[in-house]
Order: sequence, then structure tokens, then C-alpha cells
Amino acid sequence: MALWSYEFKIEEAELREKDNNIVKKFALSTVLTDKLKIEPDNFIQDSCNTALTKLNKSWDLSKMDLLFSPIVEEAHWVLVSVNMFLKEICWFNSLGRSHDTKYFVSTKNVVTNFSKACIQAGVLNKDISLFYWKYPTDYPHQKSLHDCGLYTMLYMESWNGKKMDTTFEPHMIANYRKLAAEILLLSSRNDILTSEFVEKYCNQK
Repeated sequence: MALWSYEFKIEEAELREKDNNIVKKFALSTVLTDKLKIEPDNFIQDSCNTALTKLNKSWDLSKMDLLFSPIVEEAHWVLVSVNMFLKEICWFNSLGRSHDTKYFVSTKNVVTNFSKACIQAGVLNKDISLFYWKYPTDYPHQKSLHDCGLYTMLYMESWNGKKMDTTFEPHMIANYRKLAAEILLLSSRNDILTSEFVEKYCNQK
């Protein structure tokens, strides 16, 4: 997910160069969200200052419309989207469960800690922890036990801040898995050679 989030940022930046009127999306790295998901009482704001300052210098988070945070908790991925324009926070769980779960607790922690860290680092001038929470329900949910990561990726691509492009359906997930694998394997930041991957995973009898 860390590599995919990076590729997502690059792809979105290229799209903005072609059309500056599109919704400006940005995905935080999973390395950062892992630091942010701890209980606020135990969170040390200085631990993220350097990373946020460096991140903001390259991307200028204040100019983004949607800030995505993919979050993993006990091997399950969920997504939180911060709409800087509408001042709304939306939560997506491909299992479709209530927000009264451990996954949501981690999500709330990410938002709270990210807001504090950004204000302290001078990255954002808005306290996003005060934004209104919304819980959309009209979006595709996984039908299996192992597709949460793929759905999280698709949510980032399909959510425009107001609605989800629901043209992707469960039967399309298999094809998207192949596409995601291709993107990651061919990424310049991927340390695994394609030949090594094929030898290890595709030539098994």
C-alpha cells in the first residue's frame, strides 16, 4: 500500500498538470499513518514534524482538496478522506460495518494526531479535527475476506469528495488486482525485479 500510495500521488500530480480544475487528491503514506494512529495521549507531535515539513515542501498540502489516509488495523484496510473545501471527513470501510469498531478508533486517532501535528509544523492553518464527520453508505463493499486493500485503492481513485463513482463492481476486482500488480511491479521505486517476482510467485506448480 505504501508504494501504491506514492504512485497514486504521482499519477494525480500528472493529471493536475493537464487539467488544474480537477479535484486535487493526495494520499498520505502508510508509514506516516502508522505513526498517527496511536492514542492521542501517547502521541508525540515532534515525531512527525520533520516528515510533514518535508512532505509539505514537495506537495503543499494546503492546496489539496482531498487528503486520503489509508489505515491498516489487524490486517484490515480502511480509508478516511478529509475534504478541505467542504470541511468534511468521510470514512470508508469495505466490510460495511458500523463506525463503532477498532478500525474507526484508529481512524479517529489519525485525524486528531494529524491535525495537531500539521498545526504545530505550520503545514495547515485549519484544525481538521473540528470538521464534520460523514459516513457514506452508497459505495461498493467487498464480497470476499481478502480484498480490503484493493477496495481502499479504488475508493481513493473513485471518491470525488461528494460521491463515489460506483462503476467498479465486485466482479471487476480481479482485473483491478492485475492492474495494481503491474503498476507496482513497474514502479521505479520497486526494489523487486519483475523476473524475480515471476520466478517466485508465477512459476509455482
